[in-house]
Amino acid sequence: MPLLFRFALKWILDAYALGDKIQYAFVTSQAIHFGTSGWRGIIADDFTFSGVRRAAAAIAGHVPEKDGILACLLVAEMIATRQASLADQLRDLFRRVGREFWQVRLNLQLPEDVQAKLSGCLKADFKEFAGHHVKHTNRTDGLKLVLDDDTWLLMRPSGTEPIVRIYTEAATLAEAQKLAGAARAWIAQ
Repeated sequence: MPLLFRFALKWILDAYALGDKIQYAFVTSQAIHFGTSGWRGIIADDFTFSGVRRAAAAIAGHVPEKDGILACLLVAEMIATRQASLADQLRDLFRRVGREFWQVRLNLQLPEDVQAKLSGCLKADFKEFAGHHVKHTNRTDGLKLVLDDDTWLLMRPSGTEPIVRIYTEAATLAEAQKLAGAARAWIAQ
């Protein structure tokens, strides 16, 4: 999920007294974990703010659908009220949480033989990936590896098309791209 969700979330928590019960998609930035006490990844009826990777959002008391127009309006309101560009607010977010979070997403078209063995490959156990110790593995939606420096990658087949999606997040864009490249190479082997 892009950092836009984190921006909108912080805006909702700062500007409106709606509480802090947060729900979000599985593919989300580690930045979401900073500064919220009620976050969770489980869909529930009693949420304050909900968001997904495609920059759609829902707010308690609003239409209970994820609404991309609402997300855009929240960002416009946030920029106008704070009188700061998104770039300035991004730098401020990174300063407040103490590190940067850069994401990369790749969609890979795979030959049929590679696609056929993908689900078996995603069951692999890793102690190390791309030169990093694997701190945590999650198979909720594909294979997500959280590495020793809190970078992460997720490899998952698309539910709607014959591709595999690779998501990564790291402290620099170059590191996120390098991790995505390592995941691409691992899948193609």
